[in-house]
This record gives sequence, C-alpha cells and structure tokens, in this order.
Amino acid sequence: MKAPGRQSHAQSSVLLVLAAAFALLLVGTVYFGFEAGVESASPAAVSATAEATPVQPVNAVIGNESYRATFGEAPKAGTSEQLRLRTHLAYVEGLLRARDVSHLTPAQRERRIRLLDQLRAYRKRGVFPQNTYQRGRTPVFIDAQGRLCAVGFLIAQSAGREAAERINERYRLDRIADMDAPAVEKWAERHGFTLRELAMIQPMYCDLDPSDPLYRDYCDENMRKGVEVASMGLSASTALVNGYLIGTERRSRVAAGAGLVTGGASLAVGLSGEAHFAAVDYTLAGASLLLGGWQLLRSDSRADAPENDGGEDDDPTVVQSERRVSTTPTVRPALVSDGTGSSTPGVYVRWSF
Repeated sequence: MKAPGRQSHAQSSVLLVLAAAFALLLVGTVYFGFEAGVESASPAAVSATAEATPVQPVNAVIGNESYRATFGEAPKAGTSEQLRLRTHLAYVEGLLRARDVSHLTPAQRERRIRLLDQLRAYRKRGVFPQNTYQRGRTPVFIDAQGRLCAVGFLIAQSAGREAAERINERYRLDRIADMDAPAVEKWAERHGFTLRELAMIQPMYCDLDPSDPLYRDYCDENMRKGVEVASMGLSASTALVNGYLIGTERRSRVAAGAGLVTGGASLAVGLSGEAHFAAVDYTLAGASLLLGGWQLLRSDSRADAPENDGGEDDDPTVVQSERRVSTTPTVRPALVSDGTGSSTPGVYVRWSF
C-alpha cells in the first residue's frame, strides 16, 4: 500500500494545481467580462449599425474591384477589415507583377520585383494602420501607433524610415494623387513604379470611429485576439490535466503530447510580436511545456504495468483461480496418425487450466 505521506503529497499537488487554475479562470472571466461590458453593444444595436454602415471603397483607383474579383460579390458592412485589406493588396500585387515592364531598365525591374516581394511579406504579416482621425475611409500613411501603410512601408524598406516619416508629416491622410511631393515621384521612378500604380496599392482604412460598437469587430484585431485566447485556454487546460495526472501519479503520453503542442502554440503566439496578452501567453506556455515534458519523461521512465501494493499476489499461500488445474480432463475417442498416412483409433485428452 502507498504510504500516507505520499498520498498527502499527491493530494496537495492536485489541490495546488486546481487552485491555480481556478484563479486563472477567475481573472480571465473578470477581465474579458469587463471588456465585453464596456466595449460591446447589444446584438440588436450592432445589427442595426451594420445595416446602416455604408460599404466604402478600399482603394481610390480600383475601388472594391479586388473583393469582387476574388469572391464574386461586393463586400458587406460586416466584412472583416483584415480580409478586405489583405484581398486588395494580394490582388494589386498580382496586377503589378503581370504588367509589361520591358521599358524599364534592368536596375528598375530588379528594384520593382524586390519591393513587390516586400509588399507580399507586408500583406502576410497583416499589421495595418487604423484610421482614428476622421470618419469615412481615408489613407493613413503612418498611424498614431507607428504602423505604416503599404506605400509607406515600401518607402521605409528602400529609403529608410525617416523618409517615410517626412512624408507622413505633411501627407498623413492624403491620397497619392493629392500629394505634391517631388520626393515621392523620384522614388517611384527609381523603383520602377508610376504614381498611379502607387495609388492602386494605397488602401483607405476603416470608416468606423473607435467609439462605434462595430469598431472592435471589423477594424481591430479581434480575430487574432480570439485565436490567442483560444490558445491560452488550451494551454491552461492541458497544464491542468497534466498537473492532475502527475499529482495522482498517473501517466498519459497523449496528455503529455497535448501539453507540448498547446504550450508550443502559446509560445509562438506570444513571440509573434502581435500578441495582446504576451505575458499570459508566456506563463501558460511555460506551464504547459513544463508539465507536458515532465509527464512525458514519467511515461517513458517506467513501464505501464500496475504497481504491486503487497496484495494477494504476494501471498504464496493464496492459490490464484486462473492457475488452478482442473482435475477433470476432457476425454473423447479420436483417430491418431501413425506417420505413414494411416490412422489408428486412440483417445483425445485435454486438461483445462
């Protein structure tokens, strides 16, 4: 039998893990409940606002052509801002790559291709400016948090961040066609672009004010926040399960593997540079990875055979029922081969164990 001390230690470990999980759940419930109460409107109000919100073009030159060409329909009031911006940039990149650039010099063509590659990386990263300056969609060269628009990003990559910031000082909310900036024209020519092509790239950003109940849904990074919260929940769950199994001296390679996978996912989210709750991501990732790794080592260290607690199996005076030999054999007539192809009458006997 297990010593009372070991049982007490196991129970204490379980209680400690459960207490930590309860505290985490309580903090999360209070935090997200507060955010939801402060920043969310009723479903009816949100629905009414969505119907009343005009769907403005995402670009001053080609409008919503990118969305129609990709999805076969116009965007709706509730269409994700991220989806619209990514779709537009992907569509324009394809158009610009397909254009005849034989009139450009080899150096211009090389710079153009390099910047289109940068545009693709920018789109995949998905960190775009937010329009917190005026109602209605408008370009935002660099927003208040320092996020660059697509054209500003390309200029910063090739001419330096300072060059982009100088343009932003005068033309933060201006369209490319409205900028009286010889420096932009020279930069475009050097890199094999026309001003119209830059205008095709330049998006116009969200037409919702931050106080609007739809702002968080369609302009902020709600989808990413949802993924992050889901990752946090999975890491907390697997850490709890592995902590319980370790505390009760049970083993499970499945739980260990789940802990390592969810812990790795939370760590990746925290390191992405776009996490909303990086400290929580790191904490849960560490707990999930540590407990998952510990559980895996325990599972591999000993065989999964049940422990011998000194019960009846150890008592030599106890005769196990499955080992007792029956004293009544099964007997019936049978033909026995003599090895020459013929058979002789005999007896078949079977003992039951």
